[in-house]
Amino acid sequence: CDRAYQQAVWYAKDRVQSRAVEGSAGPVPIIRHPDVRRMLLRMRALTEGARALLYYTCGQVDRGTLGDPVAKLRADLLVPLIKAWGTDIGCEVSSLGVQIHGGMGFIEETGAAQHYRDARITPIYEGTNGIQAAEIATDAAEAPALAALARECSGIGAWMAKDASIDDKLAGSVPFLEMCAVAVAGWQLLLQAHHVATEGGPLAATKPAVAGWFIDNIVP
Repeated sequence: CDRAYQQAVWYAKDRVQSRAVEGSAGPVPIIRHPDVRRMLLRMRALTEGARALLYYTCGQVDRGTLGDPVAKLRADLLVPLIKAWGTDIGCEVSSLGVQIHGGMGFIEETGAAQHYRDARITPIYEGTNGIQAAEIATDAAEAPALAALARECSGIGAWMAKDASIDDKLAGSVPFLEMCAVAVAGWQLLLQAHHVATEGGPLAATKPAVAGWFIDNIVP
């Protein structure tokens, strides 16, 4: 994800094409075009969301290995999330990278198409999983859409566990997995934004913006 994003940013700053929407004397770098910025921000938000979910999963796996039974249960839930959603994110982000490159995205010398090919095999390796939901609503009180998504995950998880037929479980497993992965990733980005707001550091200017965009756009 990040390689595709970084290359797309570099290309968008370097590639000059068309006048800016607010008016300009001549062509401008395409990063000045709103839709290109939208795609770049989506790439970054998805990448950071997947990375946040991965870090949280690794922490729970480590704690579970050291004997924490609650962490072990959380790890059992989170591993399928990051394997399936993370690989889907890799495909979407690298595909957006090709889109930002335009026709040049198909030229081997740019490397954009190679990023997509590298990412596209991973969902085939990992497959998808039917899962149960995460509990997030307490920490997401200030983000109503995220809290609502967490409650929906819990409700659907309870229904799947108790009342759903096997066909319903299998048919709904992929979107349910995505719901839960987005909820956990949004939660972790929110916690990261809180941390940098308190502690400062190099991410103080960007992390709240990325987390806010994820919660406002990806979560719904």
